[in-house]
Amino acid sequence: MKDKIEKIIQTLIDSTLNGNLKWEVEESYLFVKNDNTLRKMVSFGTDGSKFTLEVKFIHNKSGIIELDKSPGMFINNEKIPKGIMYIDSNYGDIVKLRDIVKDKFCSDMKPSGSIESVLDSICNSITISELRDSKIDDIFNNG
Repeated sequence: MKDKIEKIIQTLIDSTLNGNLKWEVEESYLFVKNDNTLRKMVSFGTDGSKFTLEVKFIHNKSGIIELDKSPGMFINNEKIPKGIMYIDSNYGDIVKLRDIVKDKFCSDMKPSGSIESVLDSICNSITISELRDSKIDDIFNNG
């Protein structure tokens, strides 16, 4: 089975690179304008199979935005049990396929920056009195 999945992924890569296979933003994601962190991309095989993968940027532990290191892909086909199969990044070249789709069809996605200041703001807005008391304690303890 792994060989078949890897062959599917390689065929998707080759067909995308040579321009025979187009990827589009899934219809349900079209309402999200200017989203530079997530795009759900879909493509269809001639047999009606639907291939879905996400181009997703995430915040790492340091708060820096980076491309998801472990993307996956869904294959929908009525002949597959329950009609759907999830392929994780342990199979073949899912990362390579995602990167090709990103470069060819999502080149406008260039998120940057850190969310550290946003997280500080969220923390500070939880309760103003706690923030004030914490600052007063800092002044007396470090002053």
